[in-house]
Amino acid sequence: VYGRTKTGHVVSYTFEAEQKWSFHRVKVIPYSIKRETSLCTDLFLFLEEMVQHNIKGAQVHSFIQEVLETFSKDYEAKQQQREPFSFHEITYEELESELIEGHPYHPSYKSRMGFSLADNATYGPEFNVGLSMYWLAVDASQVTIAQSTEGEMENVIDEHLSLEEKERFYNVLREKEKANESMIWFPVHPWQWEHHLQNVLIELLAAGKVIFLGCSTPKYRAVSYTHLTLPTTPY
Repeated sequence: VYGRTKTGHVVSYTFEAEQKWSFHRVKVIPYSIKRETSLCTDLFLFLEEMVQHNIKGAQVHSFIQEVLETFSKDYEAKQQQREPFSFHEITYEELESELIEGHPYHPSYKSRMGFSLADNATYGPEFNVGLSMYWLAVDASQVTIAQSTEGEMENVIDEHLSLEEKERFYNVLREKEKANESMIWFPVHPWQWEHHLQNVLIELLAAGKVIFLGCSTPKYRAVSYTHLTLPTTPY
């Protein structure tokens, strides 16, 4: 394949690859990429010559940024990877956190755009950090709920919150004089609340249609950067 240097000269890249049995995907063999006749391990030079100076398109800059974000966050995760161990010694959730390569056939499998490295270390599944959920009470007039059985929402809340946590949240509603109103409780991911939802919901928060109840105990684990699991439940 051919790229271009920043001065416009054509440069050739070669590589070795193999076709995988699963989905017949083509995988580049590690350390087989050569620039002209020399081994190339410089990601920045490769992106500059094969993408930045060689491809025209509206998404070129964002693609490069995603690849670089993947590089930095993947490096951060590998710095804390433990020594080889027996998988019989750990829980399923802990085992999942050891699968740090994500989807390596995707060039930006760990970009996690919007996450700083601190966010990545807090919410990335590879770090196996105990996380709290933030909880909101939302006026029933603002909510549409689809549930398979009557009372399913209440059962979900019972599974996720202890009696002490529920009492603490009820006290918040009493202080706001909302204890007797029809409010639906919702969990939200802490990053979403801190970086996004407070601004999006500002009108409803000001009107008392959304109440921030607080956070639960740090008992959740990330299975991806968008999903959390509660190890004590079967899902």
